[in-house]
Amino acid sequence: TFNVAKEVLESYLAPYTVFVITDFIGKDGYLTLDMLIELDKSPLVTIGSHGITHRRLTQCNLEELVFEVKGSKSFLEDSLGHQIDLFSYPHGEVNKRVISCVEESGYKYAFGSYFDNYTTNYNKFNINRNEIWSYDGLNNFKSKLAGNWDWLRFRESFK
Repeated sequence: TFNVAKEVLESYLAPYTVFVITDFIGKDGYLTLDMLIELDKSPLVTIGSHGITHRRLTQCNLEELVFEVKGSKSFLEDSLGHQIDLFSYPHGEVNKRVISCVEESGYKYAFGSYFDNYTTNYNKFNINRNEIWSYDGLNNFKSKLAGNWDWLRFRESFK
């Protein structure tokens, strides 16, 4: 998946962001540190944090929340040698306390998992995003890039 997605995106000169769960680095099926460093060298790639363990941040106490948010930022910055400005909330779960921690940790933008169109009044600490999953085939991938998956914004009404 690493090489396929990288090749397709770079063939279209499409910029993309990779949100990293730092405890998953080097585990089977995930990026190794060498792969992450290679990705980071590309002018098309932005590396962001997705926490240390992928815990639901809204369920963490303050100490756990700070560990997840600041700890992942520190690890990535130490490993890559530059500032990490983007954060993606694990499971898309976010509340005011989590947003405050992310903002206080020095991130400039953060992303939830709510699918919707953007407006000029968006909250820079809860930006909409569209996920690319490891099992997405090329057709689904292209369809998502074209905006054809915006129906996912209605997923809550189907639960």
